[in-house]
Order: sequence, then structure tokens, then C-alpha cells
Amino acid sequence: MRDIRKCRTRMKLKLIGAIQILFLMAYVYFINISEFTTDTVSLLHNFFAAGVLFYFAKKAGKFKYTWFLVALMPFAWAIADTLWLYYEHFTSIDPNESTLLLYIYALPNIFMVFAIIDYFYKNITKWHRMQLLLDMGLVFIILLGLASSMLLKNIDLTILSNVDFISLVIYMVTDVCTGVVILAMLFSSRMKKIPIELLLGALAFLIYIVSDQIFIFSYYYDTYIANSISDVMFLASFTLFVIVGIIDYQNNKPTADTLFRAPENIGKTKAVWVISMVPIAAFLLKVIDLHYLAIMFLAIVLNLAFSHYVQKSYLVETLLKRETLQKATLEETVDLKTRELVALNNKLFERSTTDYLTGLYNRSYFLEYLKGLIEENKTAFSVFFMDLDRFKVINDLHGHSMGDAVLKEVAKRLSKLSEGEFMISRFGGDEFAVALTADSNAILEDVSQRMIGCLSQGIVIDKYIFNVDVSIGIARYPKDALTSEELMKFADIAMYHAKASDSNENYVFYTSQLIERIERRNHLELLLRNAAINNDFELYYQPQFNAKTKVLTGMEALIRWYHPVEGFISPAEFIPIAEEAGLIVDISEWVSRTACLQIKNWNEKYGMELTIAINTSPICLDGVDFFKDIKELMATTGVKPSWIDIEITEHSAMNSSTRMEEIFMGLSDMGVNISIDDFGTGYSSLSYIKRFDVDTLKIAKELIDNIATDKDDLLIVNAIVMVAKGMGLKTIAEGVETEMQLKLLQELDCHTIQGYLLGKPVDGEKFEKIYLESKDGCKGAVS
Repeated sequence: MRDIRKCRTRMKLKLIGAIQILFLMAYVYFINISEFTTDTVSLLHNFFAAGVLFYFAKKAGKFKYTWFLVALMPFAWAIADTLWLYYEHFTSIDPNESTLLLYIYALPNIFMVFAIIDYFYKNITKWHRMQLLLDMGLVFIILLGLASSMLLKNIDLTILSNVDFISLVIYMVTDVCTGVVILAMLFSSRMKKIPIELLLGALAFLIYIVSDQIFIFSYYYDTYIANSISDVMFLASFTLFVIVGIIDYQNNKPTADTLFRAPENIGKTKAVWVISMVPIAAFLLKVIDLHYLAIMFLAIVLNLAFSHYVQKSYLVETLLKRETLQKATLEETVDLKTRELVALNNKLFERSTTDYLTGLYNRSYFLEYLKGLIEENKTAFSVFFMDLDRFKVINDLHGHSMGDAVLKEVAKRLSKLSEGEFMISRFGGDEFAVALTADSNAILEDVSQRMIGCLSQGIVIDKYIFNVDVSIGIARYPKDALTSEELMKFADIAMYHAKASDSNENYVFYTSQLIERIERRNHLELLLRNAAINNDFELYYQPQFNAKTKVLTGMEALIRWYHPVEGFISPAEFIPIAEEAGLIVDISEWVSRTACLQIKNWNEKYGMELTIAINTSPICLDGVDFFKDIKELMATTGVKPSWIDIEITEHSAMNSSTRMEEIFMGLSDMGVNISIDDFGTGYSSLSYIKRFDVDTLKIAKELIDNIATDKDDLLIVNAIVMVAKGMGLKTIAEGVETEMQLKLLQELDCHTIQGYLLGKPVDGEKFEKIYLESKDGCKGAVS
């Protein structure tokens, strides 16, 4: 498209030039045919030239006034031609006698001078201007000498009394000034090749000046004939101006900035030696005498001297400007590079201090921030270390992109909550840290509750709603620690205890006791790793009885650990450690095998159908070989499936319902009994039970403890028993310790009883002696 537009523009410009030349040719053609036609064509030629030049003036940038003044030349001439045509063909007035016409025809000369002044004012710099003035002075002196010798002494001054002196001065002064400037410009040029538009422009002015001089002499000597050679030259000069405009428009594109390029008049030139030949030739031809020759050579010498000064001054100034420009450019470059480096450093700093996902500060910056607070040592502050509970489930079920969206929303809510009150950081994964310049427990608890509250509201992403719980550990400076590393370590320990706590408190303050617990845990883990399972552990059995008849129906296998140094270590203490350390699978395998062998021995020995309850860890349930291990266990021990009762906690059952349905169905298909342990303390979601193939609900000890004193607990136990009966399930009440509890459970029609009232956990030998060998033991005994 751009090439097509350029092609169209060139065609238009060529058409304009062709029309202008055709007007000139038509004018020449009609000179000897029809005076009226010739005058009319001259009028149209000049108006057309003026219109074209006015168009170029609009497109000429800073030189639009120069073009405008040039355009006024043919326009003024066209106005004068119009009056001439009117006087000569439509009135009896002689145009040659009209002083008004004489002044109108002088207007182009005035516009010509102003056009030259405007151009050189805008296009010639200081030293260029001075060199041009020196060259103009030299040209003027030589021309004046030649004119005074050749022309003025031959002019008949008597004609001045018959002419308008003012108009004569206008014509002569404007022509001389313009001629001197044009010739000086060409003479002053140091360019190896002068542009064609410059040469044609200079030629147009010179043709105009020569034709003007011919007109003046013929007019004032009363020999002027209309439409003679001088008029042809006038029109030719206007045609040349149009051609110069076309060339300049094409060279400088639609927004031309110059009428024509200024000559470069700085540097060495041989023109001065060429122009010195003019007075020598004139002297040899006896056109001028010796004193004129001396004056001209003096002017040449002065021109050379002053030109040398101008050239040197320009060179020095140019070097200084170049140095200043280079310095400014260097400073600008340095400034630009500095700003780029600052921007890059800021960007790198932001990247190095900001978490890419959430936009919060990252771990390294947060630690540096803590170090800065400690170094200032001006105020106490606290650190909150937070971890999202069960966040792994979101990633596993919905993918990491969904997990990232949840993390972004968490960061957004914490940032909104902060409002500059505290500094927030994402430590990594689903862990966040907060620094707050306060150590008052009341303030820290308030902030903790606010953070928990803002995150407890469901997070809606697409069609999913996520309920996010958070565990928070709090450590204080300088109360708890004196270094940033210790602060984070202690806050992490406190957070770990908040996550592991069975209470509803989601935040924990660091205390020295927490370290003792950690050390205790690490010590027990070491003992567990070094323990010989077959020798160091022992199974105890707690009997289970029919609630109404008190007949023995089974027992629960309970692991015991009596360490030779530490003594008795509670299962509640070492089982969670074994699960975290990855040791629970081996321990569970030993418990299951030992329990199965024991129940097989007792049932076959005493001809009974007792069941043995075996607690199963969630880690074992998640194992891919769980069913395979159960089948292998029954095959190797020879135990009947109906003798085994797998106990699964309510918390484990509800946490992974889809997996649990598969487990319950698989165990049921094997003929193994299934019990939900600690029922009523976790989710208490009775509606979930109908989805699981369960045999027994084991009511939690926490509910049994208070049924004699707390009506609400009694109502809950009653509801559990009734729902279980309605669904065809058995119920076991564990932790029965008083006769009142037993009586109430019998009234509620609870199926099975387990507790210290009827039997404590004992080793296998004692259990057999008390509950199997003794007939009274089969009906329960307080031991």
C-alpha cells in the first residue's frame, strides 16, 4: 500500500510539472499569434504556479514561510497580469503608463528578498553566516566595480527625471541584493557536488534577476515591448521554482523541511582563486583601470584573511561542540545504563525477595528482616509459623494448579488482614510466616484468632469450595530466642505441636517444655529403631463381655512396651512416633500375627468362638498390600476370619471415605469383623455408617465416662445404640468403670461391655488363667 501511494504521488508531481511546462510552451507559441491569448496564458501560468507553490508551503515544515513567500512571487505577478489584461483589452488606459502596475510588478522582488532572508535566517548557523557575509562582500565589491566601470558611466542620467525613482530603487536594490546573495552562496559553497535543486533554485533566481534588469532598462528607456524575451524569462523562472519544489518534495518526502539544501561553506575551496581571475581579465581587457583592480584584490586578500579566521573559529567551536556532545552523550548513556541497572537491580531484588506464586516476601527476605529487627534491638517482636492442614489432599485430588490457586487466595486474605500491621512471608509449600512487633499474649492471641478466622471461611475456586484449617506456632523475641534461626525453629516446634494436638486450639505458644517433648520424642524414636520387636514388646488382652449376661465374648489386643531402662512406655506415646518414623508397619504385623496365633490357640484349646480386636493404623490401611497381608496372615496362622475383629478409628474412616468403602467391603468379603473405634468423638457422622460394611460401633470412653452425670452424653450414647440396632450393628462400650455406668448401658441395651469394672488388660498367661481356665472368669471379674 505504501509503495502504491508513493507511485501515485510521483505521478501527480510529474503531471504538475508537465502542466506547468505546457503553460510556458503555450505562452511562447501564442506570442506572435494573439496578444490577448498570450496575456491570458501568462495569467493562467502564474496562477497555476502560485497554487502549486502554496501547496508545497503547507508541506514544508519549518520553511513553510520561505515557500509561502516564493509562492507570492508568481501570485503577485498574476495579479499584475490581470490588471495589464484589463487595461490593455478592456479600457483605454496604457499599461505602460500605469505607476500602479509598476509597483505591483515590483512586489515579487520584495517577496524574493524576504524569502532569501527567511531561508538564511533559519538555515545558516553562526560561522556559516559569517563566511557567507564575507563572500557576499567580495562578490558585491567585484560586481560593483564592474558595474561602475561598464554600466554606470554609460547610463544617461537624464532619464531619471522621467521615471519613478522609488520604483527604480526597489527594482535595483532587490535585484542586486538577491543576485549578490545567490552568487555568494554558490561561490561560498565548499561542497564537492551541489544538489540539483540548489542549482535549479539559484538558476531560477538569477533568471528572474536578469529578466528584471532587462525589463528595467527597456522600460526606463521606453523600449519595452509586452510579451518579449524578458516576460518569457520571468515565466521560465516561475516554472523552475515549481520544478525545484517538485524535486524537493520528492527528496524530502511529504513533509519537506528545506526549500533546498544550504551549501556547506566550511572547509578549503578554490573558488576564491577562480573569482580572482575576473578582475585580472577585466583589467587586461581594459574594462577596469588599475585602481579598480587594486580595490578588488584588496577585497580578495581581506576575504582570505577573515575567512581563515572564520574557518579556524568554526573548527574550534565544532571540536568543542563535538566534545560537549560526546560528553553529554556519554553522560546520557551512563545515566541510561545506570537507570537500567537500577531498574534491573530493583527487579532482581524483587525476584530475590518475593515469592513468585503469591507475591508475598519469600523465606530469605523474611529471615533477613528478622535479623534486621534483632540488630536494631529496639522492640520486642513475635514470629508466627503457619501450616495449612490437609493441604496435600487438595493437591492430590485436584492437582497442583488448584493448590496454587488456594495458596494465592490464602496469601490475599492474609495481606488484606494485615494492612501493614505485620509482615507476611511464604516460606514454601503450604507454610507461611508472620512477623509482628508485639509480644503480649493478648495481642498475639487476637492476631492468631483473626488469621484463623479469615482462613476458616470457605475458599471458592471454580465449582469447588475448600475449607482450610491452619496450625500456628508462636515464638517471641527476646523472651523465647535471641536469633532468627532459633525463633523460626521454636515457632516451627510450636506449630508442630498445634497440628498434633487433639484440642481445638489451632495455635500454640513456644515453651521450653515443647523442646523437652521433642527431645523425648527423638529419644523414643531412637529406642524404637533399636528395639527387638519379638523381645521388647508384649501383647496384653482386655476382656469383652456381653452386657446383660456378662459372658466373655472376646478381647482386645493391646501392645505394651517395657523398656529395661525407661520402664513402661505408653502406647499413646510411642505409637504416633512409630507411625511418623515408618516403623508402625512392622509393629502392626507382629501384633496381628501374635494376636491371631493367640486367639487360634485359645479357641481351639477351650472349644470357644471368641473374637480378638486388633487396632489397625491408618498407615497400614493405606498400604497397597493390605488385603494381601490379611489373607497371608490368616493362611499362615490358620485363624478363622470370624475370630478377627479389625478396629479402625472413626477419624481414619471419615478422612478417606472412598478408600474406606473398598477396605470395608474387602474385609467383609473375607468374613472378617469390622469395628469403628472411638465412635462419637470425631465426626459423629452416623449417615456415613450406612455406606460402610461395618459390624460394630465401639462407643468412645469419653462418652461413657459421663453418662451417669451428664444427660447430653447419655442421650448421645442412647442415640448411637438405637441407630446401631436399627442398622443391625452391634455396640461395644469401652471404659466402663462403675456399676452405675454398667446399669445404664444395660438399660440402653448396649450389646458388649469393656472396661476396668469387669477386667483390666493383662498378659496372655494371666488372661488365660483368669478368664478361660476359671468358669467364674468367663462371667467377668474385677481384678
